Amino acid sequence: MLSALCRVRLISSISSVRTLEHSERCPQIKSSAVEMSFLGKVFSRNSHSLTNGEVEFKACKTSEIKDNEFKVVKKGDYEVLISKHQGEYYATGTKCTHYGAPLAKGVFKDGRLICPWHNACFSVTSGDIEDFPAFSQLPCYRVKVKNGDIWVGGNPVNLNGSQFKLPIKSRGKEFSNQHFIIIGSGAAGYQCAVSLRQLGFGGEITMLTQDGEMPYDRTKLSKSLDTPIENILLKPLDEYKNSEIQIKTSSGVKSINTKEKNIICDDGTTFSYDKVFLASGSEPRKLAVPGAELDNIFYLRDHRDAQKISKSFADKDVVICGTSFIGLEIASSIFKQAKSIVLVGNSKYPCVHVVGEVIGKALQDLYESKGMRFLNETTIKQFEGENGCVKYAVIDGEKVPCDVCLVGIGTVPYSQYLKTSNLSLSSSGHVDVNEKMATTVDSIYAGGDLVKFPLKLYDTHTSIGHWQIAQFHGKVAAHSMLDKTCDTSTVPCFWTSLLGKNLRYAGYSAGHDNIIISGSVENWKFVAQFMKQGKVVAVLTCGYDPLAGLFKALLMKERWIKEEEIGGVPPQWSIDSSA
Repeated sequence: MLSALCRVRLISSISSVRTLEHSERCPQIKSSAVEMSFLGKVFSRNSHSLTNGEVEFKACKTSEIKDNEFKVVKKGDYEVLISKHQGEYYATGTKCTHYGAPLAKGVFKDGRLICPWHNACFSVTSGDIEDFPAFSQLPCYRVKVKNGDIWVGGNPVNLNGSQFKLPIKSRGKEFSNQHFIIIGSGAAGYQCAVSLRQLGFGGEITMLTQDGEMPYDRTKLSKSLDTPIENILLKPLDEYKNSEIQIKTSSGVKSINTKEKNIICDDGTTFSYDKVFLASGSEPRKLAVPGAELDNIFYLRDHRDAQKISKSFADKDVVICGTSFIGLEIASSIFKQAKSIVLVGNSKYPCVHVVGEVIGKALQDLYESKGMRFLNETTIKQFEGENGCVKYAVIDGEKVPCDVCLVGIGTVPYSQYLKTSNLSLSSSGHVDVNEKMATTVDSIYAGGDLVKFPLKLYDTHTSIGHWQIAQFHGKVAAHSMLDKTCDTSTVPCFWTSLLGKNLRYAGYSAGHDNIIISGSVENWKFVAQFMKQGKVVAVLTCGYDPLAGLFKALLMKERWIKEEEIGGVPPQWSIDSSA
Protein backbone atom coordinates (compact mmCIF):
# COMPACT_ATOMS: atom_id res chain seq x y z
CA MET A 1 0.00 0.00 0.00
CA LEU A 2 2.57 2.56 1.07
CA SER A 3 4.76 2.07 -2.00
CA ALA A 4 2.09 3.79 -4.09
CA LEU A 5 1.61 6.86 -1.92
CA CYS A 6 0.84 9.72 -4.30
CA ARG A 7 3.92 9.32 -6.40
CA VAL A 8 5.66 9.49 -3.07
CA ARG A 9 8.56 7.10 -2.72
CA LEU A 10 9.09 5.62 0.68
CA ILE A 11 12.72 5.14 1.36
CA SER A 12 13.98 1.69 2.14
CA SER A 13 16.48 1.32 5.00
CA ILE A 14 18.78 4.12 6.00
CA SER A 15 20.92 5.69 8.73
CA SER A 16 22.76 8.91 9.59
CA VAL A 17 25.68 10.93 8.41
CA ARG A 18 27.21 14.32 8.82
CA THR A 19 25.36 17.44 7.85
CA LEU A 20 25.85 19.91 5.11
CA GLU A 21 26.40 23.56 5.66
CA HIS A 22 26.00 25.91 2.73
CA SER A 23 26.13 29.62 3.26
CA GLU A 24 23.45 30.43 0.70
CA ARG A 25 21.03 27.59 1.59
CA CYS A 26 19.73 27.49 -1.96
CA PRO A 27 16.39 25.73 -2.37
CA GLN A 28 17.92 23.66 -5.18
CA ILE A 29 21.56 22.69 -5.42
CA LYS A 30 23.02 21.60 -8.72
CA SER A 31 25.60 18.90 -8.20
CA SER A 32 27.62 20.11 -11.18
CA ALA A 33 28.39 23.51 -9.68
CA VAL A 34 27.91 23.69 -5.94
CA GLU A 35 30.59 23.75 -3.31
CA MET A 36 29.57 22.61 0.15
CA SER A 37 31.13 22.51 3.57
CA PHE A 38 31.73 18.96 4.71
CA LEU A 39 33.37 18.24 8.05
CA GLY A 40 34.58 21.83 8.11
CA LYS A 41 36.09 21.74 4.62
CA VAL A 42 34.79 22.95 1.28
CA PHE A 43 34.43 20.40 -1.49
CA SER A 44 32.83 20.19 -4.90
CA ARG A 45 30.26 17.52 -5.65
CA ASN A 46 32.40 16.76 -8.72
CA SER A 47 35.63 16.32 -6.79
CA HIS A 48 37.13 12.88 -6.18
CA SER A 49 39.97 14.22 -4.05
CA LEU A 50 40.04 12.88 -0.51
CA THR A 51 41.41 14.62 2.57
CA ASN A 52 42.06 13.69 6.19
CA GLY A 53 41.11 10.04 5.94
CA GLU A 54 37.93 10.51 3.93
CA VAL A 55 36.68 7.57 1.90
CA GLU A 56 34.89 7.35 -1.40
CA PHE A 57 32.97 4.41 -2.76
CA LYS A 58 30.90 3.49 -5.78
CA ALA A 59 27.33 3.38 -4.56
CA CYS A 60 25.29 2.28 -7.56
CA LYS A 61 24.52 2.82 -11.21
CA THR A 62 22.63 5.93 -12.32
CA SER A 63 20.29 3.64 -14.22
CA GLU A 64 19.11 2.15 -10.92
CA ILE A 65 17.48 5.39 -9.74
CA LYS A 66 14.81 7.30 -11.63
CA ASP A 67 13.72 10.83 -10.85
CA ASN A 68 11.91 11.04 -7.49
CA GLU A 69 13.25 7.63 -6.53
CA PHE A 70 15.68 6.41 -3.86
CA LYS A 71 18.08 3.64 -3.23
CA VAL A 72 19.62 2.70 0.08
CA VAL A 73 23.21 1.63 -0.39
CA LYS A 74 25.17 -0.31 2.19
CA LYS A 75 28.76 -1.15 1.41
CA GLY A 76 30.58 -2.79 4.29
CA ASP A 77 30.30 -0.43 7.25
CA TYR A 78 28.93 2.43 5.14
CA GLU A 79 25.25 3.18 4.61
CA VAL A 80 23.68 6.13 2.78
CA LEU A 81 20.51 7.12 1.00
CA ILE A 82 20.95 7.97 -2.67
CA SER A 83 18.13 10.00 -4.19
CA LYS A 84 17.33 11.70 -7.47
CA HIS A 85 15.38 14.94 -7.60
CA GLN A 86 14.90 17.13 -10.67
CA GLY A 87 17.62 15.23 -12.51
CA GLU A 88 20.29 15.58 -9.82
CA TYR A 89 21.64 12.90 -7.45
CA TYR A 90 22.04 13.39 -3.71
CA ALA A 91 23.43 11.35 -0.82
CA THR A 92 22.03 11.99 2.63
CA GLY A 93 21.87 10.57 6.12
CA THR A 94 19.28 8.03 6.98
CA LYS A 95 18.04 8.86 10.48
CA CYS A 96 15.98 11.83 11.55
CA THR A 97 18.01 14.28 13.60
CA HIS A 98 15.17 14.49 16.14
CA TYR A 99 15.13 11.02 17.71
CA GLY A 100 16.70 8.82 15.06
CA ALA A 101 13.60 7.56 13.26
CA PRO A 102 14.44 5.62 10.09
CA LEU A 103 13.63 7.97 7.25
CA ALA A 104 13.24 4.77 5.23
CA LYS A 105 9.73 4.56 6.61
CA GLY A 106 8.90 8.19 5.92
CA VAL A 107 7.76 10.17 2.90
CA PHE A 108 9.67 11.66 -0.05
CA LYS A 109 7.73 14.24 -2.03
CA ASP A 110 8.60 17.47 -3.83
CA GLY A 111 12.24 17.20 -2.80
CA ARG A 112 11.38 16.77 0.89
CA LEU A 113 12.06 13.91 3.27
CA ILE A 114 9.49 13.68 6.07
CA CYS A 115 10.09 11.67 9.25
CA PRO A 116 7.56 8.85 9.88
CA TRP A 117 7.45 9.39 13.65
CA HIS A 118 7.17 13.12 14.31
CA ASN A 119 6.92 14.66 10.80
CA ALA A 120 10.18 16.62 10.79
CA CYS A 121 10.83 17.78 7.23
CA PHE A 122 14.18 18.08 5.43
CA SER A 123 15.25 19.34 2.02
CA VAL A 124 16.88 16.46 0.19
CA THR A 125 19.03 18.89 -1.81
CA SER A 126 20.59 20.75 1.10
CA GLY A 127 19.69 18.87 4.28
CA ASP A 128 18.04 22.02 5.65
CA ILE A 129 15.19 21.71 8.13
CA GLU A 130 12.04 22.82 6.35
CA ASP A 131 9.86 22.04 9.34
CA PHE A 132 10.39 20.73 12.84
CA PRO A 133 10.82 19.04 15.38
CA ALA A 134 14.29 18.14 14.03
CA PHE A 135 17.26 19.22 16.16
CA SER A 136 19.67 19.85 13.29
CA GLN A 137 19.97 19.63 9.52
CA LEU A 138 20.07 16.27 7.77
CA PRO A 139 23.58 15.04 6.93
CA CYS A 140 24.60 15.30 3.27
CA TYR A 141 27.52 13.70 1.41
CA ARG A 142 29.65 14.40 -1.60
CA VAL A 143 28.22 12.93 -4.82
CA LYS A 144 29.93 12.48 -8.19
CA VAL A 145 28.67 10.82 -11.34
CA LYS A 146 31.34 9.16 -13.46
CA ASN A 147 30.81 6.80 -16.40
CA GLY A 148 27.29 5.98 -15.28
CA ASP A 149 28.31 5.28 -11.67
CA ILE A 150 27.33 7.26 -8.58
CA TRP A 151 30.22 7.83 -6.16
CA VAL A 152 29.76 8.96 -2.55
CA GLY A 153 32.50 10.47 -0.41
CA GLY A 154 32.88 11.42 3.22
CA ASN A 155 34.40 10.73 6.60
CA PRO A 156 34.18 7.00 7.39
CA VAL A 157 33.37 7.72 11.05
CA ASN A 158 30.16 9.49 10.03
CA LEU A 159 29.18 7.02 7.35
CA ASN A 160 28.69 4.19 9.82
CA GLY A 161 24.93 4.57 10.23
CA SER A 162 24.88 6.26 13.64
CA GLN A 163 22.69 9.28 14.31
CA PHE A 164 24.53 12.59 14.13
CA LYS A 165 23.45 16.08 15.16
CA LEU A 166 25.24 19.10 13.75
CA PRO A 167 26.89 21.24 16.46
CA ILE A 168 25.70 24.81 16.92
CA LYS A 169 27.57 27.16 14.59
CA SER A 170 30.15 29.48 16.06
CA ARG A 171 29.74 33.23 16.31
CA GLY A 172 29.48 34.95 12.94
CA LYS A 173 30.04 38.56 11.82
CA GLU A 174 26.61 40.08 11.21
CA PHE A 175 25.24 42.57 13.78
CA SER A 176 28.41 41.97 15.81
CA ASN A 177 27.89 45.04 18.02
CA GLN A 178 24.36 44.08 19.11
CA HIS A 179 22.97 42.17 22.11
CA PHE A 180 19.97 39.91 21.59
CA ILE A 181 18.17 38.51 24.64
CA ILE A 182 15.94 35.45 24.63
CA ILE A 183 13.52 34.96 27.51
CA GLY A 184 12.79 31.27 27.95
CA SER A 185 14.73 28.07 27.26
CA GLY A 186 12.02 25.88 25.75
CA ALA A 187 11.64 24.88 22.12
CA ALA A 188 11.10 28.42 20.80
CA GLY A 189 13.93 30.03 22.76
CA TYR A 190 16.38 27.24 22.00
CA GLN A 191 15.63 27.27 18.29
CA CYS A 192 15.89 31.04 18.08
CA ALA A 193 19.38 30.96 19.61
CA VAL A 194 20.58 28.14 17.35
CA SER A 195 19.08 29.75 14.25
CA LEU A 196 20.67 33.13 15.03
CA ARG A 197 24.12 31.55 15.02
CA GLN A 198 23.30 29.48 11.94
CA LEU A 199 22.31 32.66 10.11
CA GLY A 200 25.61 34.34 10.97
CA PHE A 201 24.68 36.56 13.90
CA GLY A 202 27.90 37.83 15.45
CA GLY A 203 26.57 39.70 18.46
CA GLU A 204 25.91 38.60 22.01
CA ILE A 205 23.14 36.10 22.78
CA THR A 206 21.88 35.86 26.35
CA MET A 207 19.13 33.40 27.28
CA LEU A 208 17.28 34.08 30.54
CA THR A 209 15.29 31.19 32.00
CA GLN A 210 13.60 30.57 35.32
CA ASP A 211 14.32 26.87 34.77
CA GLY A 212 17.22 25.43 36.71
CA GLU A 213 18.45 23.35 33.77
CA MET A 214 19.95 23.91 30.35
CA PRO A 215 17.46 23.58 27.45
CA TYR A 216 15.86 20.13 27.35
CA ASP A 217 13.03 18.26 25.64
CA ARG A 218 9.97 18.94 27.77
CA THR A 219 7.80 16.61 25.70
CA LYS A 220 9.52 13.67 27.41
CA LEU A 221 8.44 14.65 30.92
CA SER A 222 4.84 13.43 30.88
CA LYS A 223 5.80 10.28 29.00
CA SER A 224 8.57 9.27 31.43
CA LEU A 225 8.55 11.22 34.70
CA ASP A 226 11.83 9.85 36.04
CA THR A 227 13.90 10.61 32.94
CA PRO A 228 17.36 11.87 33.98
CA ILE A 229 17.98 15.41 32.79
CA GLU A 230 21.16 14.39 30.97
CA ASN A 231 19.09 12.10 28.72
CA ILE A 232 16.88 14.90 27.41
CA LEU A 233 19.26 17.86 27.06
CA LEU A 234 18.98 19.36 23.59
CA LYS A 235 22.71 20.09 23.36
CA PRO A 236 25.75 19.50 25.57
CA LEU A 237 26.98 22.48 27.62
CA ASP A 238 30.19 22.77 25.59
CA GLU A 239 28.27 23.59 22.42
CA TYR A 240 26.66 26.65 23.99
CA LYS A 241 30.07 27.77 25.24
CA ASN A 242 31.74 27.21 21.87
CA SER A 243 29.04 29.15 20.05
CA GLU A 244 29.05 31.88 22.73
CA ILE A 245 25.41 31.51 23.72
CA GLN A 246 25.18 32.59 27.36
CA ILE A 247 22.43 30.82 29.29
CA LYS A 248 21.40 32.20 32.68
CA THR A 249 19.46 29.48 34.49
CA SER A 250 17.26 30.22 37.52
CA SER A 251 16.90 33.75 36.18
CA GLY A 252 13.23 34.62 36.10
CA VAL A 253 12.24 37.93 34.52
CA LYS A 254 10.34 40.47 36.60
CA SER A 255 9.64 43.14 33.97
CA ILE A 256 10.67 44.71 30.67
CA ASN A 257 11.16 48.42 30.09
CA THR A 258 10.60 48.73 26.36
CA LYS A 259 11.44 52.44 26.28
CA GLU A 260 14.82 52.06 27.96
CA LYS A 261 15.35 48.64 26.32
CA ASN A 262 16.28 46.81 29.48
CA ILE A 263 15.10 43.69 31.29
CA ILE A 264 14.90 43.38 35.08
CA CYS A 265 15.27 39.91 36.59
CA ASP A 266 13.71 38.68 39.84
CA ASP A 267 17.03 39.13 41.65
CA GLY A 268 17.36 42.75 40.49
CA THR A 269 19.91 42.09 37.75
CA THR A 270 19.36 44.30 34.71
CA PHE A 271 20.22 43.49 31.08
CA SER A 272 20.20 45.94 28.20
CA TYR A 273 19.14 44.66 24.79
CA ASP A 274 18.99 45.67 21.15
CA LYS A 275 16.35 43.08 20.31
CA VAL A 276 14.51 40.54 22.44
CA PHE A 277 12.62 37.30 21.76
CA LEU A 278 9.91 36.43 24.28
CA ALA A 279 9.57 32.66 24.63
CA SER A 280 8.50 32.18 28.24
CA GLY A 281 5.87 29.63 27.28
CA SER A 282 2.94 28.73 29.49
CA GLU A 283 2.28 27.49 32.99
CA PRO A 284 -0.29 24.99 34.33
CA ARG A 285 -3.77 26.27 35.04
CA LYS A 286 -4.39 25.91 38.78
CA LEU A 287 -7.32 24.08 40.33
CA ALA A 288 -9.08 26.58 42.59
CA VAL A 289 -11.01 24.42 45.08
CA PRO A 290 -10.93 24.02 48.87
CA GLY A 291 -7.90 21.99 49.97
CA ALA A 292 -5.88 22.67 46.81
CA GLU A 293 -2.99 23.87 48.99
CA LEU A 294 -2.44 20.40 50.54
CA ASP A 295 0.80 18.55 49.94
CA ASN A 296 1.06 15.85 47.24
CA ILE A 297 -1.06 17.82 44.77
CA PHE A 298 1.20 18.30 41.76
CA TYR A 299 1.38 20.26 38.52
CA LEU A 300 3.83 19.35 35.76
CA ARG A 301 5.75 22.15 34.06
CA ASP A 302 9.45 21.41 34.34
CA HIS A 303 11.96 18.68 35.11
CA ARG A 304 11.96 19.47 38.83
CA ASP A 305 8.20 18.87 38.94
CA ALA A 306 8.61 15.58 37.09
CA GLN A 307 11.24 14.38 39.54
CA LYS A 308 9.02 15.17 42.53
CA ILE A 309 6.06 13.38 40.99
CA SER A 310 8.14 10.33 40.04
CA LYS A 311 9.03 9.77 43.71
CA SER A 312 5.47 10.08 44.99
CA PHE A 313 3.07 7.63 43.34
CA ALA A 314 4.44 4.10 43.91
CA ASP A 315 1.78 1.91 45.60
CA LYS A 316 -0.42 4.97 46.12
CA ASP A 317 -4.00 5.85 45.21
CA VAL A 318 -3.59 8.40 42.41
CA VAL A 319 -6.18 10.81 41.08
CA ILE A 320 -5.45 12.57 37.79
CA CYS A 321 -7.53 15.70 37.27
CA GLY A 322 -7.76 16.28 33.54
CA THR A 323 -8.24 13.77 30.71
CA SER A 324 -6.39 15.54 27.93
CA PHE A 325 -3.20 14.09 26.48
CA ILE A 326 -0.97 15.13 29.38
CA GLY A 327 -3.21 13.30 31.86
CA LEU A 328 -3.35 10.19 29.68
CA GLU A 329 0.42 10.24 29.11
CA ILE A 330 1.11 10.44 32.83
CA ALA A 331 -1.38 7.63 33.54
CA SER A 332 0.25 5.52 30.84
CA SER A 333 3.68 5.97 32.39
CA ILE A 334 2.74 5.24 36.02
CA PHE A 335 -0.11 2.71 35.99
CA LYS A 336 2.12 -0.29 36.66
CA GLN A 337 3.53 1.29 39.84
CA ALA A 338 0.47 3.04 41.26
CA LYS A 339 -1.98 1.22 43.56
CA SER A 340 -4.95 2.71 41.71
CA ILE A 341 -5.63 5.46 39.19
CA VAL A 342 -8.81 7.48 38.79
CA LEU A 343 -9.00 9.98 35.90
CA VAL A 344 -11.39 12.89 36.27
CA GLY A 345 -12.45 14.99 33.28
CA ASN A 346 -15.12 17.49 32.31
CA SER A 347 -15.78 15.93 28.88
CA LYS A 348 -17.81 12.89 27.84
CA TYR A 349 -14.68 10.92 26.94
CA PRO A 350 -10.94 11.61 27.25
CA CYS A 351 -9.42 13.95 24.65
CA VAL A 352 -12.80 14.21 22.94
CA HIS A 353 -12.21 17.84 21.94
CA VAL A 354 -9.23 16.69 19.84
CA VAL A 355 -9.99 13.12 18.72
CA GLY A 356 -13.79 12.98 18.73
CA GLU A 357 -16.17 10.67 20.58
CA VAL A 358 -15.39 7.39 18.75
CA ILE A 359 -11.64 7.52 19.38
CA GLY A 360 -12.17 9.10 22.81
CA LYS A 361 -14.33 6.16 23.88
CA ALA A 362 -11.75 3.72 22.50
CA LEU A 363 -9.08 5.42 24.59
CA GLN A 364 -11.25 5.12 27.69
CA ASP A 365 -11.89 1.43 26.99
CA LEU A 366 -8.15 0.87 26.57
CA TYR A 367 -7.33 2.49 29.91
CA GLU A 368 -10.17 0.73 31.70
CA SER A 369 -8.82 -2.59 30.42
CA LYS A 370 -5.71 -1.83 32.48
CA GLY A 371 -7.75 -1.30 35.65
CA MET A 372 -8.04 2.48 35.56
CA ARG A 373 -11.32 4.27 36.31
CA PHE A 374 -12.86 7.34 34.64
CA LEU A 375 -15.18 9.92 36.14
CA ASN A 376 -16.38 11.97 33.18
CA GLU A 377 -18.30 15.22 32.80
CA THR A 378 -17.36 16.32 36.28
CA THR A 379 -14.48 17.76 38.27
CA ILE A 380 -12.96 17.71 41.74
CA LYS A 381 -15.06 19.82 44.11
CA GLN A 382 -12.62 19.81 47.02
CA PHE A 383 -9.77 17.94 48.69
CA GLU A 384 -9.69 16.58 52.19
CA GLY A 385 -6.41 16.02 53.98
CA GLU A 386 -4.66 14.46 56.91
CA ASN A 387 -1.51 15.83 58.55
CA GLY A 388 -1.19 18.41 55.80
CA CYS A 389 -1.31 15.87 52.95
CA VAL A 390 -4.17 15.14 50.59
CA LYS A 391 -6.23 12.09 51.54
CA TYR A 392 -9.45 12.30 49.50
CA ALA A 393 -10.72 14.02 46.37
CA VAL A 394 -14.40 14.83 46.68
CA ILE A 395 -16.16 14.29 43.34
CA ASP A 396 -19.95 14.52 43.06
CA GLY A 397 -20.30 13.63 46.72
CA GLU A 398 -17.96 10.63 46.51
CA LYS A 399 -14.79 10.69 48.60
CA VAL A 400 -12.25 9.11 46.23
CA PRO A 401 -9.06 7.85 47.96
CA CYS A 402 -6.28 10.18 46.87
CA ASP A 403 -2.74 9.90 48.23
CA VAL A 404 -1.45 11.84 45.22
CA CYS A 405 -3.24 14.14 42.77
CA LEU A 406 -1.79 15.18 39.44
CA VAL A 407 -3.53 18.19 37.90
CA GLY A 408 -3.46 18.68 34.13
CA ILE A 409 -6.36 20.96 33.19
CA GLY A 410 -4.66 23.09 30.58
CA THR A 411 -2.24 25.99 30.60
CA VAL A 412 -2.19 29.77 30.58
CA PRO A 413 0.47 32.00 28.96
CA TYR A 414 3.38 32.87 31.25
CA SER A 415 3.10 36.60 30.66
CA GLN A 416 2.81 38.24 34.11
CA TYR A 417 6.12 40.04 33.63
CA LEU A 418 4.71 41.81 30.57
CA LYS A 419 1.73 43.44 32.27
CA THR A 420 3.68 46.61 33.09
CA SER A 421 5.09 46.88 29.56
CA ASN A 422 3.35 48.55 26.64
CA LEU A 423 2.96 45.25 24.80
CA SER A 424 -0.54 44.36 23.66
CA LEU A 425 -1.89 41.28 25.47
CA SER A 426 -5.11 39.47 24.59
CA SER A 427 -7.77 38.77 27.22
CA SER A 428 -6.26 35.29 27.59
CA GLY A 429 -2.82 36.75 28.32
CA HIS A 430 -1.29 35.85 24.94
CA VAL A 431 0.99 38.20 23.04
CA ASP A 432 -0.24 39.01 19.54
CA VAL A 433 2.38 38.68 16.77
CA ASN A 434 2.38 38.92 13.00
CA GLU A 435 3.69 36.27 10.62
CA LYS A 436 7.26 37.45 11.27
CA MET A 437 6.79 36.88 15.03
CA ALA A 438 7.02 40.65 15.57
CA THR A 439 4.96 42.24 18.35
CA THR A 440 3.41 45.69 18.30
CA VAL A 441 6.56 47.08 19.93
CA ASP A 442 9.68 47.71 17.86
CA SER A 443 12.59 45.27 18.41
CA ILE A 444 10.45 42.81 20.41
CA TYR A 445 9.52 39.43 18.97
CA ALA A 446 7.66 36.53 20.57
CA GLY A 447 6.76 32.90 19.89
CA GLY A 448 5.71 29.52 21.26
CA ASP A 449 2.92 28.95 23.77
CA LEU A 450 3.05 32.64 24.71
CA VAL A 451 1.60 33.94 21.46
CA LYS A 452 -1.35 34.11 19.14
CA PHE A 453 -0.01 34.02 15.59
CA PRO A 454 -1.22 33.80 11.97
CA LEU A 455 -1.59 30.19 10.82
CA LYS A 456 -1.37 31.04 7.14
CA LEU A 457 -2.59 27.81 5.56
CA TYR A 458 -5.76 27.97 7.61
CA ASP A 459 -6.25 31.74 7.40
CA THR A 460 -6.67 32.12 11.15
CA HIS A 461 -5.01 33.80 14.11
CA THR A 462 -4.58 31.31 16.95
CA SER A 463 -2.46 29.85 19.74
CA ILE A 464 -1.10 26.28 19.47
CA GLY A 465 0.88 24.64 22.25
CA HIS A 466 2.91 22.21 20.15
CA TRP A 467 6.67 21.69 20.46
CA GLN A 468 7.02 21.72 16.67
CA ILE A 469 5.18 25.03 16.37
CA ALA A 470 7.39 26.60 19.05
CA GLN A 471 10.56 25.57 17.20
CA PHE A 472 9.14 26.97 13.99
CA HIS A 473 8.44 30.28 15.72
CA GLY A 474 12.02 30.41 16.99
CA LYS A 475 13.39 29.95 13.48
CA VAL A 476 11.10 32.60 11.97
CA ALA A 477 11.90 35.07 14.75
CA ALA A 478 15.65 34.60 14.25
CA HIS A 479 15.29 35.48 10.57
CA SER A 480 13.18 38.53 11.38
CA MET A 481 15.58 39.78 14.06
CA LEU A 482 18.33 39.73 11.43
CA ASP A 483 16.14 41.42 8.80
CA LYS A 484 16.04 38.21 6.78
CA THR A 485 13.06 36.40 5.31
CA CYS A 486 11.96 32.77 5.36
CA ASP A 487 8.87 30.71 4.65
CA THR A 488 6.31 31.49 7.34
CA SER A 489 3.93 28.62 6.53
CA THR A 490 3.77 25.48 8.65
CA VAL A 491 1.50 22.50 9.24
CA PRO A 492 0.92 21.82 12.96
CA CYS A 493 1.90 18.34 14.13
CA PHE A 494 1.99 16.43 17.38
CA TRP A 495 2.51 12.86 18.50
CA THR A 496 1.86 10.74 21.55
CA SER A 497 2.17 7.17 22.80
CA LEU A 498 -0.62 5.92 25.06
CA LEU A 499 -0.32 2.43 26.53
CA GLY A 500 1.71 1.36 23.51
CA LYS A 501 -0.57 2.95 20.89
CA ASN A 502 1.28 5.52 18.77
CA LEU A 503 -0.86 8.39 17.52
CA ARG A 504 0.31 10.88 14.87
CA TYR A 505 -1.52 14.12 14.13
CA ALA A 506 -1.06 16.66 11.36
CA GLY A 507 -3.15 19.70 10.53
CA TYR A 508 -5.51 22.00 12.40
CA SER A 509 -8.96 20.67 13.23
CA ALA A 510 -10.54 23.62 15.07
CA GLY A 511 -14.09 24.12 13.88
CA HIS A 512 -14.29 20.77 12.06
CA ASP A 513 -17.80 19.65 11.19
CA ASN A 514 -17.27 15.92 10.70
CA ILE A 515 -14.78 13.10 11.29
CA ILE A 516 -14.45 10.31 8.72
CA ILE A 517 -12.58 7.27 10.01
CA SER A 518 -10.91 4.85 7.61
CA GLY A 519 -9.93 1.54 9.18
CA SER A 520 -10.64 0.02 12.60
CA VAL A 521 -10.50 2.05 15.79
CA GLU A 522 -11.18 -1.14 17.77
CA ASN A 523 -8.03 -2.74 16.33
CA TRP A 524 -6.03 0.49 16.62
CA LYS A 525 -5.34 0.73 12.91
CA PHE A 526 -7.07 3.75 11.45
CA VAL A 527 -6.86 7.14 9.76
CA ALA A 528 -9.25 9.76 11.16
CA GLN A 529 -9.90 12.62 8.74
CA PHE A 530 -11.22 15.84 10.25
CA MET A 531 -13.50 17.59 7.79
CA LYS A 532 -14.46 21.23 7.37
CA GLN A 533 -16.66 22.40 4.52
CA GLY A 534 -15.94 19.28 2.47
CA LYS A 535 -12.16 19.12 2.78
CA VAL A 536 -9.73 17.36 5.14
CA VAL A 537 -8.16 19.89 7.51
CA ALA A 538 -6.34 17.42 9.77
CA VAL A 539 -5.61 13.72 10.18
CA LEU A 540 -4.98 11.50 13.20
CA THR A 541 -3.41 8.14 12.44
CA CYS A 542 -2.63 4.97 14.34
CA GLY A 543 -0.88 2.03 12.70
CA TYR A 544 -0.69 3.82 9.36
CA ASP A 545 2.70 5.52 9.45
CA PRO A 546 3.65 7.60 7.54
CA LEU A 547 0.25 8.89 6.37
CA ALA A 548 0.34 11.87 8.75
CA GLY A 549 3.63 12.84 7.12
CA LEU A 550 2.14 12.39 3.67
CA PHE A 551 -0.81 14.61 4.58
CA LYS A 552 1.64 17.23 5.83
CA ALA A 553 3.61 17.03 2.57
CA LEU A 554 0.46 17.64 0.56
CA LEU A 555 -0.60 20.60 2.69
CA MET A 556 2.84 22.15 2.42
CA LYS A 557 2.07 22.41 -1.30
CA GLU A 558 -1.47 23.63 -0.47
CA ARG A 559 -2.94 20.42 -1.86
CA TRP A 560 -6.22 19.96 0.04
CA ILE A 561 -7.93 16.55 0.13
CA LYS A 562 -11.63 16.58 -0.70
CA GLU A 563 -14.24 14.31 0.88
CA GLU A 564 -14.79 12.35 -2.33
CA GLU A 565 -11.11 11.32 -2.29
CA ILE A 566 -11.36 9.51 1.03
CA GLY A 567 -13.22 6.22 0.35
CA GLY A 568 -11.65 2.86 1.14
CA VAL A 569 -9.10 1.50 3.59
CA PRO A 570 -6.51 2.92 3.47
CA PRO A 571 -8.11 6.17 2.27
CA GLN A 572 -8.05 6.63 -1.49
CA TRP A 573 -6.07 9.88 -1.32
CA SER A 574 -3.13 7.96 0.13
CA ILE A 575 -2.83 5.63 -2.84
CA ASP A 576 -4.00 7.84 -5.68
CA SER A 577 -1.01 8.36 -7.96
CA SER A 578 -2.45 11.64 -9.23
CA ALA A 579 -2.64 13.23 -5.76
